[in-house]
Amino acid sequence: VATVAAVVAAVWEILRRVFTRLSTRLPRRAVLGDLAKNHIPCLLFVNHLFTPSRNGIYRFCVPDYFPPGTTGQLDGRQNIPYVFATSDATAISDLFNAMGQVGRYENIEIVDPVTHWQQWDATIVCIGGSFKADEIFRKVNDVGVKLDVDSFRLPNCNRVLRATAGQDFGLICKATNPDNQHQMWLIIGLGVRGTESAGFYLRNNLRLLGNLFGSSRFAVIVCTSLTGGGRQASLYWHSSVRWFRKLLHPINYWRVKKDIARWSGTGEAHNE
Repeated sequence: VATVAAVVAAVWEILRRVFTRLSTRLPRRAVLGDLAKNHIPCLLFVNHLFTPSRNGIYRFCVPDYFPPGTTGQLDGRQNIPYVFATSDATAISDLFNAMGQVGRYENIEIVDPVTHWQQWDATIVCIGGSFKADEIFRKVNDVGVKLDVDSFRLPNCNRVLRATAGQDFGLICKATNPDNQHQMWLIIGLGVRGTESAGFYLRNNLRLLGNLFGSSRFAVIVCTSLTGGGRQASLYWHSSVRWFRKLLHPINYWRVKKDIARWSGTGEAHNE
């Protein structure tokens, strides 16, 4: 009897772990799509910043470890052709974290939108606004959101979102290139805080997004406080969720509606 009980307990534990692994990993793989596949090349388009003089020299502050002798001291680095904005680097880190959750770790390259603006033969991810991001908006028209210079426009909701009144907005969008069917992603913001919050939300809510959207194209907009920083994000709007996913994941859908409803004076969620 004791042996049978031990075998049953062992089998139950194995099944529990398998179920837990599948229930957490499969939604993440589904929503990431080609980003979860090591054999498919992925290009991360990130703006490369440089000094106006293009001399490759940058300055940074030295820690004030023995004041006043170390107060206000500067050091420098040279022969640096370009740097990334902190918000973009943070969003890249969050994206790598999200891909790492499903075992994606290779065949990834960071490129400059200036030198690779015509390249579309891979999975494309735009971190922060750039010419490449504008081109993606021109290619796709079915994500429910438009970029108008300094604002996100939601035609179906008749809303225009701008980074004002101490708030910034970030966009996470998964689309398909109509020319070659490669996936295209946007992780961008109206400002630097928006970009940072978009990456932060993707990393921390990957399973939620997988449960709601699966392998389908989608778009979500998150809102963050300029004073609080980009390491926070509240869902403001999302593209439509298929009816059967609402039935399969009612708790996730209720959570999303609850997050969004607080941005509306009527309590109605901003979704298509």
